[in-house]
Amino acid sequence: MLVCLQCQFENPNSNKFCQNCGTSLTDKFCPECGAKVSFSAKQCQNCGNATGQVWWAVVLWQPDLQPTPTSEPELAIPSADYAYGQIQQLQDIFVGAASTESFVEPASDIISTEISPPLQPPETAVLSPQIPPDDEIGNGDIEDTSSVNMQGAASFPANEDAQFIDKLEQNAIPALDFLKGDKPESEESETRRLGDSETREDLTSPSPPSPPSLSVGDYLDTQKRYQLLEPLVLKATEATVTVLVLDCNPLQTSLLKALLAAKSEIPATAQPYLTLKSEFPQNLPSLHDTLQENGQAVILLEDCSDWPLLSTQWSNPQTSTQQILYWLNEMTELWAALEPWQSRQSLLEMTNLRVNPNPTASLASIRLQRLYPETAPSSLTLQTLGELWQALFNQSQRTLFSALAALLRDLHQGNIQTIDLLRSHLENMHSSLQPEPTPTSALTHLQLGKFQHKLADAGDDSTTLPLPMQVYRLEDCGRTDVGRQRDRNEDFFTIWTQTNKLESSLGRILQIKGLYILCDGMGGHSSGEVASQLAVESLKQYFQTHWRDELPSAQTISEAVLLANQAIYEVNQKDVRSGSARMGTTLVTVLIQDSQVAVAHVGDSRLYRLRRGGKLKKITTDHEVGQREIKRGVDPQTAYSRPDAYQLTQALGPRDNNFVKPEVQFIELLEDTLLILASDGLTDNNFLETHWQSKLEPLLNPQSNLEQGVKELIDLANQHNGHDNITAIVIRVQVRPYRF
Repeated sequence: MLVCLQCQFENPNSNKFCQNCGTSLTDKFCPECGAKVSFSAKQCQNCGNATGQVWWAVVLWQPDLQPTPTSEPELAIPSADYAYGQIQQLQDIFVGAASTESFVEPASDIISTEISPPLQPPETAVLSPQIPPDDEIGNGDIEDTSSVNMQGAASFPANEDAQFIDKLEQNAIPALDFLKGDKPESEESETRRLGDSETREDLTSPSPPSPPSLSVGDYLDTQKRYQLLEPLVLKATEATVTVLVLDCNPLQTSLLKALLAAKSEIPATAQPYLTLKSEFPQNLPSLHDTLQENGQAVILLEDCSDWPLLSTQWSNPQTSTQQILYWLNEMTELWAALEPWQSRQSLLEMTNLRVNPNPTASLASIRLQRLYPETAPSSLTLQTLGELWQALFNQSQRTLFSALAALLRDLHQGNIQTIDLLRSHLENMHSSLQPEPTPTSALTHLQLGKFQHKLADAGDDSTTLPLPMQVYRLEDCGRTDVGRQRDRNEDFFTIWTQTNKLESSLGRILQIKGLYILCDGMGGHSSGEVASQLAVESLKQYFQTHWRDELPSAQTISEAVLLANQAIYEVNQKDVRSGSARMGTTLVTVLIQDSQVAVAHVGDSRLYRLRRGGKLKKITTDHEVGQREIKRGVDPQTAYSRPDAYQLTQALGPRDNNFVKPEVQFIELLEDTLLILASDGLTDNNFLETHWQSKLEPLLNPQSNLEQGVKELIDLANQHNGHDNITAIVIRVQVRPYRF
């Protein structure tokens, strides 16, 4: 089928014009001079401007490979309309026919797909860097100096053991030769490596077929769609070759899209690209198509070969320290994500690391040209990643400040063994570069014991701390609505309270427990509602069993959340769910024990707090790409200009417990308070921030009807945010000092 660029209508392959809008399916206009140009032309015949769609083909020689079907009828697609509907759901993964920029649809309730079991690469030759024994490297401590100047190589502080510096520079991995200007014949040379070497296929057999050699103008496929712009010379001793190809029929649905639409088996070479692209849209190339024929496995990727090298940008004096830290963060996250796919070698190939020349944000992202497999078994560690960073600094002659110098030393000596520890170091490093906050005279609230009232401030008037408070009235109301555009409600909530009342002539004392859970499900068909209900029931059962006389600790609450995640994840695995069919859910939960409150959340469901005389305050921070970038130091406007800014970075269910880190915090009820748990259907478009004074503040009045107030809040949200399910739990707490 030919997809019209103007209206996206699917047309038969024989059509010259779109049946729906009349647009030509054979010619377009040159954006430079306006001349009519064939879709199959590489450039405009009038002005020479490049107009064709060029892909970067990665070709793997596999003589025993079974070909995949190449004609559309053989795919047995149920119908063109069905296939097109499926393809539209994948538009954020694939590049459009006339664009080289990737686009990711902002998603409020979709999280990246699960990382499937890693591919098993063939055996490879190992070209490992030669690292001297530990006893040959000095272990002197690094002083906390503000910065260190470099003379031709990255230096640690001046009093560092000279032997350590010499050895570190000598062993900054073989890629240093490339970085110092000793480049191979082409940037795509497979001969200079970091860590594991490129996979080499053992093709020896009694009568091995000879790899084909194709010239410029030949076609990569039997359908004569992808025309070579460079010679293709495959050798039996080489695993892969990369060439540029011209798409001579860019309006035609790609084979990969057709396979996905027909729910057919996807070639193994495509799986890591599809999965990782959804999680790292700025860092992975867009996958256009995949072919298997003539003993060749081919993947066609977005062409980034003319993008600037990371090593070049790293050396640019105009590149800021903030940008460098941003790249270090990106490489850290990619290292963790690539490990299950055994593709961390992708970060160690210097010519594979590119930088977006036209970033949509103030900080440019790294782009991997392709994925490189590791040898099996792999010997890569975080120490290898540290060696890459050291090599980049050696080449750039940039000034190293003390925290970064210490980080490189710790990585080299193996003192940093986990991704979490490396993340922590980078976050602390970013914080150390921020301006010191202005000191204030505000007093810190001290937990001095349940009945201690005053703190004498030496040399000043005594300052009265708040009296210990007790809850004497607790009311709550939960409500959910399907919204105006959804067919089913994937939100789910529960409220469970337990109250012991003691009355005497001094008044009434309440001992209160309250558990409030709200989940916003996601997934194909009915999966979302199943996931949200499963999470709620799992948490409720856990706390009813493990919550005794004291508020659970942060560790206990995290364990409960991870058990809920595991329950959903196991269902996904058992049912062999993949992609958007994997169910998941967000979570926000509140536990109240007397005047103490614990809050835990995963995803973008939120908790707000409103006190009498105060303003509405958001307690939780959404687990989404935009907030992640802000945490890394990107300004909010830039962070939320990304097309994937609202994509979730965490949810329960799609991935195992290694990828879920619930955020737990504690607050104290010192005055009458409203707590509002909300799904994104209620919070989108700053709805609560806009309407809290008219719809929430009146509910602080104990005489107001809480149930009616929540109903009116949901009804108003339906008028503004009816595009999604809407759920709210409002808790009204009244407190007063203990009586003695």
